[in-house]
Amino acid sequence: MYVTPADFEQAFGQAELADLLAGGEDFTKTEAAAASLADGYMATRYPLPLLAVPSIVKGWVLDITRFRLWDKRAPEEVRRRYEDALQQLRHLAEGKLSLPPDASGTPATSGFESEGYSADRVFTADTLSCF
Repeated sequence: MYVTPADFEQAFGQAELADLLAGGEDFTKTEAAAASLADGYMATRYPLPLLAVPSIVKGWVLDITRFRLWDKRAPEEVRRRYEDALQQLRHLAEGKLSLPPDASGTPATSGFESEGYSADRVFTADTLSCF
């Protein structure tokens, strides 16, 4: 869980959360779906779970959760923030944007390691001194 109902209330107000939950929506399930979506993008470059959740990740998950709670009734501003969050997550996955270093340490690598091997040099200054 990246955000709590208290985080949502702080960002968007207690009245909005109460109105959205009055329709029978489940905050925990909606937030889990939003967090899972964000994880899908972040997992392309970062090991999960994150060691520390940066405020930018909380912001993305808040906007996605808010949009999903509004469902088809979402005002234009809510829809725009949702689309912006998805665009930034795409940029993160593409490497155009990075999380702060304290979030997970270092970006995830592909897991490919290479070890070089080479035979001794045949042509050296000594072997070519006669030419």
